[in-house]
Amino acid sequence: MNKQRLGIVAGMLGVIMLLTACSTNRVVDHIHILTVMGFDKAKQASDGYIGTALYSDFMRRGGKINKIQGDDKQIRMILDEMNRQATQPVKAAKLRMIVFSKEIAQEGIGQFISSISKNPLVSHYLFVVVSENSMTEIADRLIGKESESLPYHMLEQNMKIGSLPFSNLSTVLFDCYGEGRDISVPYVRLNANGMLEASGYGIFHDEQLKSVLNKEEMMTYKLLQGYVMRGDTPIHVQIGDKHGIIVFTIENGHVDKVYSRQGSDVKLLFKLKLNAMMLEYPEWMSMNTDFIYKQLEKQTENRLQQRAKELLQQFQQEGTDPLGIGDYVRAHERNWEEKAFYESIYGKMKVEVDVKVKINKSGVGE
Repeated sequence: MNKQRLGIVAGMLGVIMLLTACSTNRVVDHIHILTVMGFDKAKQASDGYIGTALYSDFMRRGGKINKIQGDDKQIRMILDEMNRQATQPVKAAKLRMIVFSKEIAQEGIGQFISSISKNPLVSHYLFVVVSENSMTEIADRLIGKESESLPYHMLEQNMKIGSLPFSNLSTVLFDCYGEGRDISVPYVRLNANGMLEASGYGIFHDEQLKSVLNKEEMMTYKLLQGYVMRGDTPIHVQIGDKHGIIVFTIENGHVDKVYSRQGSDVKLLFKLKLNAMMLEYPEWMSMNTDFIYKQLEKQTENRLQQRAKELLQQFQQEGTDPLGIGDYVRAHERNWEEKAFYESIYGKMKVEVDVKVKINKSGVGE
């Protein structure tokens, strides 16, 4: 009797599992799961915003990218507008990337960030970016392509091994609501081939886009940021009377900050230690002596120090603080006050950079 009951129970469990699996597949196939969503300003300011979202269409396109749009004055109602015109329920729980047009970013993204962050289903690990092109234009270039072409894949791999600094919604919220910090996010555009690329890095102040770092500045910022210290960078060098460009890859590194104060003089020192490997160098350059390596290390250190110092001075002149220098000083001063710091201290404080580079042997053939 017990064996019979056990068999019946096992059979019922098998049927339940089978039905559950079938039900799950059917639900996934009948939902528009949004992975990328962007916002543009409507042509008439009174019309609010246009929201454009991308999803993988498993019903009609075999998993290829499709888009859906909605417009409204209220950010939260844009998704509702999408639902009213969709043939399947629209869900935003799997969003991986939020895109703001440059125009919106310059006016301010605070209300968007506030609305998005209040949704408990939205992951704080999604990417937040500013685009030179409208989201509508980006979406039209991606429709019909495989899901692997979704742009968050490009951002992810460039942050891991390229020159793109690390950023996601979590860091944006921290910079937005924390004291002594400013928001910074990737800046993308469609290139001449119609491909979306990370062409720069956007720097904000008071939730408004103030400047965009170029590719060289972006790599320097990534090193000062210190999250993932990897990437390739070219350096101009001179050996004797010969000049050339070397390209090396930063394999890993570490950054420390040292704060000091004497009276009203405030000083912050960034100390960078980098391990690198040569990727490309001029044909005339012989890489078989330690002397050459020492020369290249010294010149590389000087160039990187100069780039970093110029970038930090640029931030001070603009009044932007994406590296959170104010927050770091706040941790070392009992009576720190944000308004007073940025009005009286930040622009004239001494910020120094010390870089140490170890170039490893370049490998086979040397």
